[in-house]
Amino acid sequence: MRPTERAPSQQQSGAIPLALGLLAAHCIVIYTGFAYFFPLAPRYGQRLADVRSFAPSMTAGLLYAAALTLVFACSALAYRAIRGGRVRAGLIQVLLWAGLMGLPLLAVYPINANDVFRYYLRGDITYSLDGNPFVDAPADFPDQPYHHLAGEWAKKTSPYGPMWEIAAATAVAIGKGDLLTAVVAFKVIGLACHLGCAALLYLLLGGSEQRSRVALTLLWAWNPAALLMFVVDAHNDALMIFWLLLGAWALRVRRQPVVAAVALALAVTTKMSAALAVPFLAAGYARDLELRTWRRGAALPVLAFAATAVLSFLPFADAGLAPVMRVLDESQSGTSFSPLAVVRYLDQTLDWFDPNMGSVVRGASAIFAIAAIVLLIATGRGRSAPGGIADSFLLYLYTAGRFRIWYPLWAFPWALIDDAPSAWCRFRRVFAWTMLWTSQVSVVLYGHMYAFWLGRSRAAAHFIGVAWTFGLPLLVAFLATRERRKRELSAAEGRRRRPSAPAS
Repeated sequence: MRPTERAPSQQQSGAIPLALGLLAAHCIVIYTGFAYFFPLAPRYGQRLADVRSFAPSMTAGLLYAAALTLVFACSALAYRAIRGGRVRAGLIQVLLWAGLMGLPLLAVYPINANDVFRYYLRGDITYSLDGNPFVDAPADFPDQPYHHLAGEWAKKTSPYGPMWEIAAATAVAIGKGDLLTAVVAFKVIGLACHLGCAALLYLLLGGSEQRSRVALTLLWAWNPAALLMFVVDAHNDALMIFWLLLGAWALRVRRQPVVAAVALALAVTTKMSAALAVPFLAAGYARDLELRTWRRGAALPVLAFAATAVLSFLPFADAGLAPVMRVLDESQSGTSFSPLAVVRYLDQTLDWFDPNMGSVVRGASAIFAIAAIVLLIATGRGRSAPGGIADSFLLYLYTAGRFRIWYPLWAFPWALIDDAPSAWCRFRRVFAWTMLWTSQVSVVLYGHMYAFWLGRSRAAAHFIGVAWTFGLPLLVAFLATRERRKRELSAAEGRRRRPSAPAS
């Protein structure tokens, strides 16, 4: 090799800061633009707003969708570059860039989910109004200066768990009751949990090849949907997912079932949606133990789980069973933005189509319950626990009455952890990632397109929106998996036809 030439590995190493840095810089510039066009500080105490409030024209909505698509593309390109071996990177570098992406988002108004204002109101009920968020609703305190930010949920008590309400009261206390400071505190919690989830994903992927391990971690850490929901909107799913991944790490990597039980109890008492993942993790752990060992060793983790849950409810003990009833009420409160919502709008559109929506929702729930039990049994018999969690959450999206754009994030980390070299795992990962993109872009469809192109027809918006959000990911995942299979078969055929080297 001539002195002026460099080895390929050296060339790749030198390309590290340039390749990833440029992609990250594009994302940071776009997120900084969000802070400029959707500013938090001038608007935080006023009437609730969304993307269309800040970007009222159709052109502005399309530009927002294009910006989202670009940051998704940058994260995908970075993933492919690392997993394909074209550049090398480590966990610290991935987390550093993700943290820098999150910084400008701290100054962005919660444009896609304004739940953070209700977090503040309920946290203030606990912190300064000497109330109980599981008994008292924001409307019960009309003198609270920001009670108007509760919106249509003004008369509703908290649908979350006690650990979240403790976290919310803490965030309000940090700001000493100031709304803007509290909202920023919620955003910082979201960013910290998001980066913590990325680190835990890296640890949980310890059995994967190093470059795949880093690439999959990046696919979470740089994911625009996670950054938007957890930092821009400060959604409490970030804390729930953090506790779940911490529990999975303690159980699967450290083999510490008591620590795992405490973390999983914290997840469930943050948000009840986490309860779906717990049986799969327990089944995956139990199948690795002899029956006698499991019976002897299960008592302490179960006790730790129960004790953590009971202790978390103690500060709100006067609520009784109100938190449970509120969660059940929330889970059965109508249909919107989901495949089941299409049935409701078909009922309104077609004279001959007259289903009983209550029966439809109950039937879909029964299908989900049966499928989840089948997946749980399969996990006990050797199927991947993360794969079972991912499949259950994704199935829930198709059978639930309501859909929200942060729901696909429940499944995504588990789809990344289950990195088996199978067609289904690849299909699931592409599907989950694509659904994060279609979900985020769908706000333009339900907002701008609904107002400007669809004549404010909710039925038309749902028909198109559900096809876009739920149908397109299936198509993309199918085409990507089929193309991957074709390449693999072509490579195998090439190796088979290649003449063997002559013996020396």
